[in-house]
Amino acid sequence: MLRPHLYSGLLPSRCLVRISDGVFVSSPEFCFLQAAAKLPLVKVIELGFELCGTYAKTEYVAVSSDNALVEMDPYHREQLTSVRKLSAFIERIEGVAGKIHAFQALRYIVDGSASPRETALVMLLVLPYKLGGYGLPMPELNFPINPNKLGKQYTGKSSFSCDLYWPKAREAVEYNSDEFHSKVKEKADDSLRRNVLTTMGVKVINVDNEQIKNRIQLEGTANQLASNLGKPLRYRRNPKFSQAQQELRKMLLQPPASDSWK
Repeated sequence: MLRPHLYSGLLPSRCLVRISDGVFVSSPEFCFLQAAAKLPLVKVIELGFELCGTYAKTEYVAVSSDNALVEMDPYHREQLTSVRKLSAFIERIEGVAGKIHAFQALRYIVDGSASPRETALVMLLVLPYKLGGYGLPMPELNFPINPNKLGKQYTGKSSFSCDLYWPKAREAVEYNSDEFHSKVKEKADDSLRRNVLTTMGVKVINVDNEQIKNRIQLEGTANQLASNLGKPLRYRRNPKFSQAQQELRKMLLQPPASDSWK
């Protein structure tokens, strides 16, 4: 369902993208800035992850070279923008609503998320206590790992990626989605990869969808991660944390029925 919106301010340069004769759409960067003027901070952060990630929350189509509409896989979409591009765009904009809000959101966004649930997991772990997160350091997402010689021999791969990875601590979190980790072969491949990472000195924590939805289980994961990263959690000292976390989980884990989630 389409809803019209009116923007009455001066259009910043390079904020529109031409898709056909006489038809323009807002650039990803301009969309982010417009959203920052209207949405709560958590939803702006969530949108930023999607724009800088390789997924779309809903089914979508693309226009081919012969102007035909092609249905696209929402979980293998090209990255629309990056944190660096968003920051550069917002930096040069003056007198536009949402600029301060957008910069606040950018502090908690990282490139490369592969799914909405991966985004939710990162946000729950790293957002500050005042926003309902556990305040952990920001990880790299889908970080490339080059296995050692034995690892290459066992996996048959010269490289693979970790969903969430903290390079200095050699700590990884692997998200096992309901959709992509249900087949026997895929489970076996994941187990083999975890074993190879362990032999390389990488500590691996596995998280699935049920653990994300269960507050107590995710809290245990957050505390384990904090211990491994040398960043003890102190959220219990924040009297507003419980309410903030409840609101955060509601916004991230109870999406509208029209949203497509893994």
